[in-house]
Amino acid sequence: MEDALAPTSSPFIEVRQSKIHGTGVFAATDIPSSTRIIEYVGRRVKKDDLQNLPPEARYYTHRLDDDHFVDGSALYNTARYHVDCFLLKNFSLFFAIFMY
Repeated sequence: MEDALAPTSSPFIEVRQSKIHGTGVFAATDIPSSTRIIEYVGRRVKKDDLQNLPPEARYYTHRLDDDHFVDGSALYNTARYHVDCFLLKNFSLFFAIFMY
């Protein structure tokens, strides 16, 4: 049911096929420093409950603190298509996605 929600979007990014990692998020325009780009959305999951997620959903989890994670596997979470190596090169984008 929750995958029926409209995908998250941003004028700063676009989702398209990646030669490296299947589907990816790419900058659609120059992004000024400290710009909020997109919210990484999903349900909050306790650390102890991570093992209950399907294996494919675990790939999209991100740590919030020592005890909580975001399950970002829902199809409407456009930010789930980020590629870690891209984000490491573009720390401001990484920060904006996860700290929005």
